[in-house]
Amino acid sequence: MLILASLDEKPIPIFQDVTRGYFRRLLVIGMTSQLQSARRKPEAHPWITNLLVAKPNKLVAVAMANKAARIAWVIMTRGEVYRAHRGATEGTA
Repeated sequence: MLILASLDEKPIPIFQDVTRGYFRRLLVIGMTSQLQSARRKPEAHPWITNLLVAKPNKLVAVAMANKAARIAWVIMTRGEVYRAHRGATEGTA
């Protein structure tokens, strides 16, 4: 379905816009739940813990969602498999 914002603009697929907003909302909700995990184990999530010291919870959740969206975009566009970042202590055994 297409919708025109005005007569001189090109049509915008409304489904794509709605889907994008829904996806963003799901990412933010998911990252809000990740904040609880970061509060329970701050040593496992230093980036989030540092942000929580200076910024409001919702802003940190949005920052985490943006980071997740960027990672997902790279994986989809390159056709790669996700490789989690390993900390210096995790890789040595």
